[in-house]
Amino acid sequence: MPIFFISSTDIQGSVVSLSPPLSLHLSKSLRVQPGQTIVLGDEQRRRHRATVRQIEKGELVAEIQDTQCGPGPEVPPIILGQSILKGEKMTSVVQKGTELGVTCIVPLLSERVIPRLSSAPAKRHQERWQRIALEAAQQSERWEVPTVGAVQSFGEFCGAMCPKEYSLILVERDPQTSLHSIPLPTQWEGCLTLLVGPEGGWTGPELTEAEKKGCQKVSLGARILRAETATIAALTILQARLGHLG
Repeated sequence: MPIFFISSTDIQGSVVSLSPPLSLHLSKSLRVQPGQTIVLGDEQRRRHRATVRQIEKGELVAEIQDTQCGPGPEVPPIILGQSILKGEKMTSVVQKGTELGVTCIVPLLSERVIPRLSSAPAKRHQERWQRIALEAAQQSERWEVPTVGAVQSFGEFCGAMCPKEYSLILVERDPQTSLHSIPLPTQWEGCLTLLVGPEGGWTGPELTEAEKKGCQKVSLGARILRAETATIAALTILQARLGHLG
């Protein structure tokens, strides 16, 4: 059974009280019964093994048997600036990016993004992507749930980047900037930001703007990958080089 994330405010002493939708998911979908053990994680990077004591009127009460404190957050935290992809491709990026340890995912409206979202649909998409990140974090037994930020324009995202932090922008067909071999800092004082473009790639002005903010161009070699595949491949390479995979 995966980890289920709760708020530390749900805990009073050794008793955990869960309300819908999580209590209904556990009792109705997973058919958890009194006496069974569940594992709950909270925002303080603690993991609680708890025994279900009572399920009544949509509420679930469990008693904590033991608590495990998690390791510190991975260094550096990875921010993924992902140009919005069509349909389930974006869903896949959020899911796999969560499994691969990103700290934050920011959906970007770059020039060649095909789905142009107005404010109301953008908010609904953000909420859906956040739920997907939650489910992926639970299934992959992460110690925290990554944040899915509000949809931003490419210019807004670049304007908010700190030039002192380490930022990479993924480009095509540039063997001089292989992600496998570019030097990475040995000491991290901030985050690592990775920007990945849409199906049509970045425009020239976007690349210029990113480079002015200190972004370094990187590529995955001569092979051309689909946008969602490129994101997953780049994150895998980065995490392996950082020592978090392998």
